[in-house]
Amino acid sequence: MKKKNGMVLLYVMIISFILFLICSMLMKWRMQMSLIRSKAVKSAGGLSELEKARAGMWECLNDKGYPPAGSCSATAAQRQCVPAAVTAEFAGDTPDCIIKLSIDKQ
Repeated sequence: MKKKNGMVLLYVMIISFILFLICSMLMKWRMQMSLIRSKAVKSAGGLSELEKARAGMWECLNDKGYPPAGSCSATAAQRQCVPAAVTAEFAGDTPDCIIKLSIDKQ
């Protein structure tokens, strides 16, 4: 009888250990998914910040006559349209002007 009780206890302990491993794997997977989702949201937030800056900057550049005739580089007055947290690189040849934007996250 004692041998049978010991085997039942051993089986219960093994099954409990297996269930514990499964639960810990599920928790780890869930935490990884939350981390991935959080990174995606932060990345999208940075893109929306860049889009807001781009829209306002283009409105200002158009008001100040960008691009000037014959050149894609901006004048000093037009460079003032670039927000402080944004870095803009003006390049290309007219009419294919390129503005490369990057935002400084703090």
